Amino acid sequence: FWWELARWINANLVDLLYRSDAAKLSWLSAANNLYDRMVLQFVEGMMFLVLPGLWVGVLGWAGMRIGGALSSGIQQGGGNAQSAGSSGGQKLQAKGSGGRL
Repeated sequence: FWWELARWINANLVDLLYRSDAAKLSWLSAANNLYDRMVLQFVEGMMFLVLPGLWVGVLGWAGMRIGGALSSGIQQGGGNAQSAGSSGGQKLQAKGSGGRL
């Protein structure tokens, strides 16, 4: 999504800025060309590199949090099953040693 949005902005941002009637009438647009180019390169760099990197980082962080929660839930569930199996084994062992076989 982010790269497609960046591609669309890259393709249409210059047209949006310079094909309007206000930009055609301004004689200062030629003087501001270097500044405008720097701003466009900054926006494109942010869109192509920083925003996708941030998105991947957020998804990785969320995955780590969810994985940690699932891991602790599985460990707690396994502990309950282990204690139930252990107490059941002890009861069977007590019955087996005290009576007939």
